[in-house]
Amino acid sequence: MTTTITREKHAAVTRDVEQALASVFEKHGLDLRIKGGTYGPSYAIKIEGILRAEDDGAAFNPNSPEAQYLAQFAEVYGLPADALGREFTSRGRRFVVTGLNTRARRMPIQAKCLDDDRNYKFEAEAVARALSA
Repeated sequence: MTTTITREKHAAVTRDVEQALASVFEKHGLDLRIKGGTYGPSYAIKIEGILRAEDDGAAFNPNSPEAQYLAQFAEVYGLPADALGREFTSRGRRFVVTGLNTRARRMPIQAKCLDDDRNYKFEAEAVARALSA
């Protein structure tokens, strides 16, 4: 019998927890987000429920904490007040501004790529330049 939880066991248990909780979060109109965790002699994960936005074809959830931070602090980071939800182009790909991570020093702006539907992070100055172009 092993005395610690391995990385593989942690990943397997986390997948099972996510599958088990998905229907509960769905029932209450929340998006399930599992953020990291620890393993070793014990197992721990952080589970977050994000209020789901109305399905109007939006590329992001305007009720998320990150989106609210951007709406509140956009001008502090050199962005226009209406930056949330605006599109910009970087390296030939289209992105939409989805939020702000106030803890990130180098790349605090969060954006979703409209081409591959993945999340990315950007420097505030780069997004400000792209939005003004």
